[in-house]
Amino acid sequence: MPTVLDATVVARADDTSENGGRKLVRLSNGWLINAVWQSGTGIHFYKSQNNGSTWSRLCYISLSQANAQWSLTSVGTKIHVIFTFAAATAVYTKTIEATTQTDVDISSPNITIDIAQTAFSGISIEKNEAGTELHATWASKNATYANSFNIRYAKGTIATDGSVAWGVVEQRTFDNSTSINSSNPSVVVKDGLPIITLQKVYTSGSVISCDRYTGSAWISETIIYQLSESYIQSNPSAIFVPQSINGLSNGLIADVWDGFDATHPTTKYIRFSKSFDGGVSWSAMQKLVPGINGSLTTNKSGKLFITYDDAGTTKRIESTNNGDTWGLPITVGTGTNPSSLFDLTMNMSVPLTIRKGATSVLFSGTWTVTTISVPQGSIGQKTTPSNILAYAITTDGAMSTITEKVNGVTIGTKTATSGQSLTAGLTQAQWDDVKHGKYNIVNLIGSLSAFSTLAEFNQNFTVSNLPTKNFLSKGLVELTANNASGIYVTPKSAIKELAETYFISIVDVKAKNTPAGLEMAQSYGGVSSSKKITAKTGGYSVANVGTTIPIISALKVVGTPTTGLYSSQLAYQGAAGDKLEVSGFRTYKISKAEYDGFTTGVTLSVAQDIAAKYPYVESISENTLTIEMGSEVFTYTFEKRLATDADVLSAVKATQDVQTTYIPAVKSKLGTAIRAKGGAVNDADTFEVMASAVSTLPVKQVAGGTVSLVSGVNTISGLPFKPRNVHAHSSVGVYGTGLHSRITVNGFEVAMKDVLLTNSNFPTITGFTANGFTVQAFSTGTMIWDAEE
Repeated sequence: MPTVLDATVVARADDTSENGGRKLVRLSNGWLINAVWQSGTGIHFYKSQNNGSTWSRLCYISLSQANAQWSLTSVGTKIHVIFTFAAATAVYTKTIEATTQTDVDISSPNITIDIAQTAFSGISIEKNEAGTELHATWASKNATYANSFNIRYAKGTIATDGSVAWGVVEQRTFDNSTSINSSNPSVVVKDGLPIITLQKVYTSGSVISCDRYTGSAWISETIIYQLSESYIQSNPSAIFVPQSINGLSNGLIADVWDGFDATHPTTKYIRFSKSFDGGVSWSAMQKLVPGINGSLTTNKSGKLFITYDDAGTTKRIESTNNGDTWGLPITVGTGTNPSSLFDLTMNMSVPLTIRKGATSVLFSGTWTVTTISVPQGSIGQKTTPSNILAYAITTDGAMSTITEKVNGVTIGTKTATSGQSLTAGLTQAQWDDVKHGKYNIVNLIGSLSAFSTLAEFNQNFTVSNLPTKNFLSKGLVELTANNASGIYVTPKSAIKELAETYFISIVDVKAKNTPAGLEMAQSYGGVSSSKKITAKTGGYSVANVGTTIPIISALKVVGTPTTGLYSSQLAYQGAAGDKLEVSGFRTYKISKAEYDGFTTGVTLSVAQDIAAKYPYVESISENTLTIEMGSEVFTYTFEKRLATDADVLSAVKATQDVQTTYIPAVKSKLGTAIRAKGGAVNDADTFEVMASAVSTLPVKQVAGGTVSLVSGVNTISGLPFKPRNVHAHSSVGVYGTGLHSRITVNGFEVAMKDVLLTNSNFPTITGFTANGFTVQAFSTGTMIWDAEE
């Protein structure tokens, strides 16, 4: 168990301030990286390869200004930094590959995200959950809003090589008065969508608020806390903790800041609020302890930590119940401006934190390191159940019960000592429940329930009787009945199958009023027979109002339709004003044996067991083995193959699995790939139809032209494709008389060639749009460009 107390990062009291933007990250190889500011020399990056015990400089950005603002995040072994500095008019970003970086000045070249700004007041960057996007925000002034600091935002898309293509900068607040300023933004990402908390100060009040993006529009300035008096609230630090950590259906957004009030007009207190619905609403402010500059983080068990500065002493408080209550302050040591690591994979008991000491930058933290002997990922083909995985768990903490699961179902539990050799195996009955091939289940509705906006929900579902619709979060919508005719929700995806095929359909529903009827219905254009696994009336839905429950039915296709198609449908009957939340629509093809085994009108516990066996997935789920110990989860995938000496019954089941799961999974993947290239196929089409679609796919497109640029951000649009490569050059105008070439691949400038260069400010390609790209120019002129799909 690494425990580090006050390790010296650098023997110099460098700046670690502004907790809206992180200063400490952990790479996938275990290295710790931090960045600090030394006035007059620049931003210095330090690395530790031994769990924070010792530190050495990785590299630096040489800047002679008196102050700077910067923030870090990381993906794999790459560090993404966003920064600006005193007297700068731009926001810059840089990607650093830590494993190959040497200790040199990396101040040039930089990628410029924003230009023509006149002053800055806070900066923050965060990656999405998948590590495929960067979301950045900062506060600045410019010529349009010269009198106020306002919030600006940009998104970057990370390519497979780690390079980043930045999109167009968006202005998020629009004040222009010397008495109104928005500053110190802190960005988090939930379901791929940014949420920005910020402070806003005006003549007669102070506000902590949030801006959130729904996927189609920004919802601005939702109030988290507001005082009408002139008691400043400042320095927000926000995190998003997902359901996988805390079990909350929509996760938790938490925000900490400091501020005065009428009771303590001269002493700032650490304050806290949280949101359980993606920033739509916030809890009442909690006034916690005297202090400033709070840095908020969590560990992989969901325990919250706030580390803060109390009159020159760094302290922390902790919560084990999602911030409902907090423990007494714990002294960390002398120092100011703490910045804590936010890493949901870390089992921390003391948050990893850097702070500014009297004569040095200090690092402290305590955490448990638990490893498994077999690297996570694919473990190949398996033909027998007795030995799926041989492994050993090693930890410097305490061992606890080990739980082994296949496709979410527990197959065994074990107790062991650290490093003991173990084997995960299944009984024959458990093995028989695993599908042959590499896929476990295929959601035939595809990713319809993964909608990220209300517009996407409307595109993916038909809802009868015009209820009021309210998008809550990704995959979750609230429907309010406008009359007593009921609410009927039908996915806009249907399946045509031959006779003697079987399906199960499930949807997760939270009825907020007692329903007169609630069922998963089906429509089919041929002859069919259905089983209402959960009762329409008088079942558990009546007794579980306010709880999310599965609604399930199964269908047997008896006759082949001539034109009709099979669709599942949620049917709710109740009164006008009734509300229900809907999520997790899924339909799976099943075997005759599975269909025959279902009964009707089951209890809630039986329904929950069935839903667990057929969980919601956006498209395809592979056969998965998980080894769990406490908060540690190790995940593997495998392919079940028929043994060479298998009996006839096993061979029959393997054939059924191929028909009901493996082939639909392959078709789904193939259909997705064809549609991404412009083809028009359905997942249920034959392989012959798909092969024909591949033969008619369009070839790669190219385009080019000449554009007159203005100083600032320019958007080139109207292309019939989304460009991947762009080559910009010029032979006339203020950009020079020679060839100036910047080649961008996936948004990353991989090559630059300047011949007879007469202007070093040649335009920079900064990002791609659906039908064009953006260019940043520092003066007017003419640019010639070529783009490739």
